[in-house]
Amino acid sequence: DGANNMSGRLAGLQKLIRQRIAMYALYIHCMAHPINLVVGNVVDGVDGVREALDVMKSIRNMIAASPKRHSIFERKLQEYNDSKPRASGAKRSDTQEKALAKFSDVKWNYNVRLARNALELNVPVYDTLEEVKDDVAEDNAKTAAEIKGWMTKLDDFSFVITMVVLVAVLDPLDRLSRILQKKTKDLGKAYAAVAELVEHFETVRETKWRELFADAVRYANNFGIDNIPKYETEYKPRGARYRNKGKPGVEGAEYYCSKPITTGEHWKANLFEPMLSNVIDELKRRFEPAFSDDLFKLIAGLDALHPNNFNILKQKHKSEEKQDILEAIIDMARCYEDDFDIGVLTRDLDLWDNHLSCNGDKIPNAECGLASAVKYMFESNFHIQVQELFQLYVRAVVLPVSTESIERSFPSMKYMRNYLRSTMAQDRLDALLLMYCNQDLLEKLDMDKVLDYWYLHERETDEATRRVVI
Repeated sequence: DGANNMSGRLAGLQKLIRQRIAMYALYIHCMAHPINLVVGNVVDGVDGVREALDVMKSIRNMIAASPKRHSIFERKLQEYNDSKPRASGAKRSDTQEKALAKFSDVKWNYNVRLARNALELNVPVYDTLEEVKDDVAEDNAKTAAEIKGWMTKLDDFSFVITMVVLVAVLDPLDRLSRILQKKTKDLGKAYAAVAELVEHFETVRETKWRELFADAVRYANNFGIDNIPKYETEYKPRGARYRNKGKPGVEGAEYYCSKPITTGEHWKANLFEPMLSNVIDELKRRFEPAFSDDLFKLIAGLDALHPNNFNILKQKHKSEEKQDILEAIIDMARCYEDDFDIGVLTRDLDLWDNHLSCNGDKIPNAECGLASAVKYMFESNFHIQVQELFQLYVRAVVLPVSTESIERSFPSMKYMRNYLRSTMAQDRLDALLLMYCNQDLLEKLDMDKVLDYWYLHERETDEATRRVVI
C-alpha cells in the first residue's frame, strides 16, 4: 500500500518494522495498486471520457433496478445474439455477449468491461431503452427525458470513438494487472512488464491512430449511426462559437475561421494523444523504482539472478557483462549482510558458474522465472553445494510483487464466519480461511490418505476436537 501511514519514511509502518523487528526488511510498494491510480487519472484527465462512462453506468443501474426492464434487455440481447453470424463449427456460446458489467471506482477492471459493453452491446442496449422509454413516459417524465438523452449519446459518433480509444488503453492495462497478480511473477519481471507496456503505448501513439479511427467508423456503421464523419472532412464544432462563425464583434468567432481542422485531426488532438500521453506519463511516474538505494540494488540483483542471464554466466571467459552480473548478486546479498556470508556466497557463485558451463543443455527454462532456478537446484540436489546462493534465490522468489492475493482473502471472511458460525474459535477460523484461499492446493490432496492419517494418529489428536494438523 502506498498510503503515508504505511510508506512514510519517518513514522510509517515500514519504518517502525525496520526499527523494531527486522532492520534489513525492505519496503516494496504493491505493484498492482498503482494501476488503479493510473486509470483514474487517465479517465478524469480527458474531457468526455468520464461522461461517457457515467452514461453506461446510469443505463446499467436503470436496467438492473427493475426485473421487467432486465427481462426486456435479456430478450433484446438474445435476439441480437441469434442474429449474429457464427463461423462454421463455432458454438453458440462463442458468439453470445454477456450482461452489462457493474461500475466501480475501486474495482477499475469493471470499467474495462463497461467500456467493452458500450461497443459490444450497443444495439441491444439501445433497443431496450427505446422500448422502456414509452412505458416510463406515462409515469415519470424526468426518467423518460434521461433515457432519451442516453439514446442520443449512444447514437453519436463521439461516444463510439471515445469508447474505442478507451478500450485500446484499458485492455493492455487489464492484462498488466493480471500479470502482476500471478504468483510466479518476480519483482524484476514485473518492472520489465511495465517497461514493455510503456513501449507498447508509445508505439500505439505513433502508428495506430488511423486504425482506431477506422474501427470507430466500422462500429458506428454496425450500430446504424447516421452522419458518420470521414477522416478528411472539416470538423464543425458545436456551440456558440461555431454558430457565430464569421460574425464581426463576436469573441472567439475568428478561431475556427483561421484554423480549419479535419475530423480525424480533431479527435487525435483532443482525445487520442492526451489519453496516451497521460497513461505513459502516469506509468513512468507510478512505477519508477526510485525508493531507496537498497531497493535499487535489490531490483538489480533480481535481474542478475534471472535465468535469462545463465547463458552469460556459463561462458568460460570473464566478460565485463558477466562481471557486472556477479557484482549485482553480491550487492543484493549485502542488503541482508547479517544473513549471508559474502565470502561463502562468492565461492557458491564460482561453483554455480562451473555447473552451468558443464550442464548448459539442462539449465532451467527462463520463461518460468526465478522459481525455475530454485526448482532446478532442488531437484538436482545442487542446492546442498551452494546453500548461500540457494537461500538468496529463495529470498528473491518470496519477495512480493503485489498484495492483491492477500487482500482478496479478506472478503472470504463473510463466507466463513457467517451467522451460523458466529461462535467458532480462532484456530478453526484460521484453518477454514487457509483452505478457502488455497482451494487449488486443496484439490490436489488425496482425501483417502488424509482419512488414513487421521485414523492412525487418532490417539495423538485432541479428543475434544478430533482434528489433526495436515
